[in-house]
Amino acid sequence: MQNFATSPAIVHQVVPLSALAKQVILLEDGELPLPDTGVFNDVMAYLGFELGSLFHQNQLDYTTRQLIREKYQHTCQYCGRRGDSVDHKDPVFVSQDNSLANLTLACQECNRLKGDMPYALFQRLNAQIKPLNQALVGFENTLNNLQQMINTNRHTLAAQQHLTSDPSAPVLEPFRRKAKDLQFVYDSVQSDYQKRIQLRHDFIVSNALVHQRYQS
Repeated sequence: MQNFATSPAIVHQVVPLSALAKQVILLEDGELPLPDTGVFNDVMAYLGFELGSLFHQNQLDYTTRQLIREKYQHTCQYCGRRGDSVDHKDPVFVSQDNSLANLTLACQECNRLKGDMPYALFQRLNAQIKPLNQALVGFENTLNNLQQMINTNRHTLAAQQHLTSDPSAPVLEPFRRKAKDLQFVYDSVQSDYQKRIQLRHDFIVSNALVHQRYQS
């Protein structure tokens, strides 16, 4: 599903997401045996979607993808946040280069944002907003910590409810207030986080468009 999400737009035109999802559900439910290959084209063919030459250049198997993830310690090499999406620096349908030197690790957001953009251009634009990227890493860490606090408080509240056997017991009120406060902080941070993500997206997309028009 991740490989499908980051594949060229022509693949999405040929393979409806809903149809692919139904086949994946069959795999998860055990109604369809798992394929004995990790190559994207072969897996898609196994699921009933012949891509032919639409995506024939990307022949990365699971072992190669896992190697890249471990090499970069599951860290996006563009923004510094957690990443698990193996990205071709130079678009594979242009370069036809599946060598390790042409592979890096990205978060799904950066993978989509870069798209078919030349690697050097994306790196140049990305370098201009280094402080913003660092801020995004901070936001991600803060949200992860807040989510852990929310989960811990939720589990503690559930345990206290079990011990008291009384949902209205006064001893539960502090945990409920804490849950409300934590959720408020989480939502506020998430809102600021999304604004900065959009700011980064707009900067890179608009400047890439300017570059493309200048080149043409």
